Amino acid sequence: MPQVLDHPERELVIVNDGTHDQRYSDVIAPFTGLVRYEALPRSLGIAGARNRSAELARGDYLVFTDDDCEVPLDWLDWLEATLDTQPELDVVAGTALPLRPETAGLVGRVQVHYGLLPTPHDLGGLDQCYVTACLAVRSDMFRRLGGFGGRPLFSIAGEDTDLSVRLIR
Repeated sequence: MPQVLDHPERELVIVNDGTHDQRYSDVIAPFTGLVRYEALPRSLGIAGARNRSAELARGDYLVFTDDDCEVPLDWLDWLEATLDTQPELDVVAGTALPLRPETAGLVGRVQVHYGLLPTPHDLGGLDQCYVTACLAVRSDMFRRLGGFGGRPLFSIAGEDTDLSVRLIR
């Protein structure tokens, strides 16, 4: 919230993928006016929910993170400065690190141990595959490419890898 407060050019859009538990609204309630929140009438899957958030957003860039990520306190400031000084950039992607690897579950511990953390990586023949847990992309490019899950095969899983491949191409 500190990265959005006092920055009228920034907005935080949260889309609930069809969960109608009152606890979600209760968590959002203290942030009314600072967060644009929408609970979808039914689950669209991660690609559909992410695309809905992009439809609601009004900025020149869309910045994505995952629901289990905690970003650095100056993340949006750094990103804004980067985009202001390098306006030719269409995409900025980064690495997601474990917040507290010592408290991670089994999958998290395996990821840390074997270096399977979400990082930009080579897909063989393509330069990089971006991590959408840490991604900024120009809004018009995102929309032109059809957003997440632009192909039926990637509408329920792999939508992030598919988008990054289409961005690279």
